[in-house]
Amino acid sequence: MSKPSLLLYPRKFNLILILFTLSFISCSKDDNGTEGDAFYSGALQSATMSSLEGTWSIFEVESDGNRVEVPPTTQDCGRDFFNFSSENRYSEFLFTNSLCTPETNNYNVNLDNGVVTLTDQFGQSEELVIVELTSERLNFKVQFDIDEDGTLDILTFYARRYTPPAEMDIYSPTFIHNNTVDHLDKIRMSWMPYKGYNQFSRYEIYRSAGDCDKTQAELIATLDSPDIEFFIDENPVVNSNLCYYFRVYTDQGLLGESEMVSVDTGDLEVSPVTLSEPVVGSESISLNWTKYSGRYFSHYEVTARNYQSGSGYGYQEVTVASINDIETLEYVDNDPPYFLNPVYTVYAIDIFGNKSLGTIEEVHSWQVNFGRNELLKLDFIRKLAIDPDETIVYLYGRESGTQELNIIRYNYNTHSIEATSNLPPTSHTDVDMKVIESEEGKEILFAQGSSINVYEATSLNFKYEMRVVGLYPRFEDFVYLSNNLWVFTDDDDVFTCSRNGKDLNLIESEIHFDAHQSSNNYQIIELDNNQVLVGHSNEPNSLRFTIDVDGFLTNRTSVPIPILSDWEKETFFNANQNYIINLVEGRIYSMTDYSIIDTFSEPDFSYGISKDGNLILGSKNDPDERVDLSNSVHEKKVYINNRASLTVEEYLTKGYPHFIFENHLGEIVSISSGLLRSRLDSGMPAPDFFIELVE
Repeated sequence: MSKPSLLLYPRKFNLILILFTLSFISCSKDDNGTEGDAFYSGALQSATMSSLEGTWSIFEVESDGNRVEVPPTTQDCGRDFFNFSSENRYSEFLFTNSLCTPETNNYNVNLDNGVVTLTDQFGQSEELVIVELTSERLNFKVQFDIDEDGTLDILTFYARRYTPPAEMDIYSPTFIHNNTVDHLDKIRMSWMPYKGYNQFSRYEIYRSAGDCDKTQAELIATLDSPDIEFFIDENPVVNSNLCYYFRVYTDQGLLGESEMVSVDTGDLEVSPVTLSEPVVGSESISLNWTKYSGRYFSHYEVTARNYQSGSGYGYQEVTVASINDIETLEYVDNDPPYFLNPVYTVYAIDIFGNKSLGTIEEVHSWQVNFGRNELLKLDFIRKLAIDPDETIVYLYGRESGTQELNIIRYNYNTHSIEATSNLPPTSHTDVDMKVIESEEGKEILFAQGSSINVYEATSLNFKYEMRVVGLYPRFEDFVYLSNNLWVFTDDDDVFTCSRNGKDLNLIESEIHFDAHQSSNNYQIIELDNNQVLVGHSNEPNSLRFTIDVDGFLTNRTSVPIPILSDWEKETFFNANQNYIINLVEGRIYSMTDYSIIDTFSEPDFSYGISKDGNLILGSKNDPDERVDLSNSVHEKKVYINNRASLTVEEYLTKGYPHFIFENHLGEIVSISSGLLRSRLDSGMPAPDFFIELVE
C-alpha cells in the first residue's frame, strides 16, 4: 500500500512540527468542530483541470489565521512537490533520504466546482477545496485533526509553481494503463510528458506477453516528441495478459525507466455494430450491418438465440456464421436454426475473444418471424406413441402459447399436424400412451389412473373412458394380445379382461409379486404365442404367463430376467430373434433358456431396437444431465450398434436426438431438438422439436 499523501496526511517531520506549532498557537480557540459549510465556502468554481496541470510545491500553511512557512525537506533535494496531469492524475514526490530518490504516490483526480477529489487504488478518497488558482499560485483547503481531539480542523495550503532544482525522473512513475471510460476499447498507455532542463531525446515503449518479464520484452515504439503523452498499441500480440514499460531519454542518456504495467486484455470493450432489420424469405434470413469501427478486429459472429433478452434455464445462442473480412457486411442464412422465431445478432469479436454488446433489441439484435416447416409447435413432450403402419407419431405435450397439454397426431412425412384431441387427458401417469388396433379399430389409449381414455386414432376424437366393470384398479401397464384379450397389472395383481366397448370384463386376476412396490415401475412385455412377461424395476426376476384362449393365466414361471425400466420403457422383446434386451444394463437375454447371449456398451444411451433385432439405436446424450448442458457431451449424432456386423455406425443429424426408432418402412427416425435439451419433457423458451430421418 502506498504511503499516505503529504497533502492529506501531513506526517513528514518538518510539516508535523509546523502543524504542532499551529495547534499550540490556536489552542485558545473554541474548538467546536469544523462545519461543512465553512470547509466548502469560497471554492473557486471556475477552476479547471487545464489551469491546475503542472508541478507545484507547498510554501506556506495556515490554520485559524496563523500562517507559517513550509521549508524544503532537505537542502540537497529541494522541496517536496506534486503534479496534476492532463490524464486526471495526481502524482506527488516526497523526499525521504539524502539520495534524492523521491517516494511517489499516484491518485485519480476529479474536479467539480472547485473541489478536487483524490482517490487512491483502494478507493479511499479525500477532498481539496481550491480557493485561489492563477498561473503561479494554488491555494487550497484540507481538513485535518491537528490537535488529535477527534474534530477535523481546516488547513489552508499555499502552493506555487515549482521546478525541481535537479533533473530527476518524475516521468516514469506516471506511466500507467489508461483504462478510463473513454479508453476502455484500446490499450492506451499514458504518462506525464517531459518538461525538464536537458534536451529531450526519445520515449521508448516495451511490451512482453504473459508474465511481466522485462528480459523478454521487445521494443515496440520510439517516440521523438516530448509533447507526446500517450501511446496506443495498435498491433498487440494475442495474449490474455500484456505487460508494458516505458523509458525516457535526454541528451544525458537514460533519465528513467518505469516498472512493468500489466494489462488484462479480457477487460477491453468492443464497440458494437448496428444490425438492420433482417429480411425473411421462405427458407432464408438476410442480414446486413454497419462496419466495425473499433480496434483489434478478429471477425464478425452471426448468432441466433431463442430469447429476446435476459438469461436463464434453456436460454441458448448458437453461432450461425463466422466472417473474418471486416468489409463483409451482409450474410444470408440459408440454413436457419431449428427453433421458432430466432433472435439474430451480429457481434464484433476482437483478437482477444472479447465480444461486443448485442442485447439492445432492434439495434444490435432482431427477432424474426420465422419457423421451419418441420418444427413442432410444442414446448415439451411428455409422452409419445409410434404408429406401426403410417408415418405418424402421437405426441402428448404442451402446445406453444398455451398452458394446456394435449395429444396431437403428427405426420412426419408431410410435416403436418393432422389432428388434435378434442378432450385432453386430465392427468398423466407413468403408463405409456399406446396405439392399439383391436376389434374396435385403431385407437389411442391414455391411462388416467383407474380408467383409460380412448381416442379414435385418425381424428383423435374422444370416445369414452374405459374401465374394469366392478373394480377400480390403478393401471400400471397393459397390453392387447388378440381375440379381445387384454392383460393389465396394478400394484398387486396381474389380471385379464375381455372388452365390450368402454367396459372391461374381468376374466381372472392373480397376485404377481409378494412385495408391494410403490414406485410405479411395473411393466408388461408382450411375447409371442399369447405370452407376457411381467416385471418391476425393483424385482430381480420377472414372471412369465401364458394366457389361454379363454383368457385365463396359466404356466406361471419365474424367470431370471430383470425389467429395469422406469417411466421410460427400456426393456423390449424381439420376436424375430426371440430375445429380451435390457437397454439399462446393456444385456440381451435368450427367451429359450434365459441366459445372457450378448452384452453391449454402445450406444451410451439407447432408445430401442430394429424390427429384425440386429440394430440398437441410441446416442451419447445423457437425458439426466440437467445442470450445465453447455459443457456436456451432447451432440448432433446417432449411433447404431449393428450386432450382425459387430460395428457401431455414426450418423450426423440436424438436431440433438432424444428418441430414435425404426418405422414401418425400415427408416431410422429421430425426434430431435434444435437446441440443447436434456430430454423431451424439459421446458424451453421457444419450440425447437422436429422429426428427421437418419441418413
